[in-house]
Amino acid sequence: MPTPDPSEPLLIPDLSIEVEDYGGKTMTVHRIKQNGKIKFTNRNLVQPLTISSPAADSPFVPEGCSNAVSSFVVPANDKMTVTIAPTYVLGMKFTYSAQINGTSAEDPIVIVDRR
Repeated sequence: MPTPDPSEPLLIPDLSIEVEDYGGKTMTVHRIKQNGKIKFTNRNLVQPLTISSPAADSPFVPEGCSNAVSSFVVPANDKMTVTIAPTYVLGMKFTYSAQINGTSAEDPIVIVDRR
């Protein structure tokens, strides 16, 4: 696994992980404000990272785009910032999968919250 970029500041001195049982799976919870942004960093030097959501309403608006999408690809050793689609308001949630090449997918849940 590549070493984290030391030029990026650690924003939170402590780490708190919230876990929830959702749809029969144990999922890590990410809470975000309405219209908040998520920056995905693909630390794999060779393979792309695929982010996809099964949500009925597409949850992601990639930087520089005006349309919401259900999936996008972060190239190897790159970053992509997405905004949560404006259709997602306080209390709504969606899941997504993050997967690099043929590895097992990670399946977090995002909850729109007062942040």
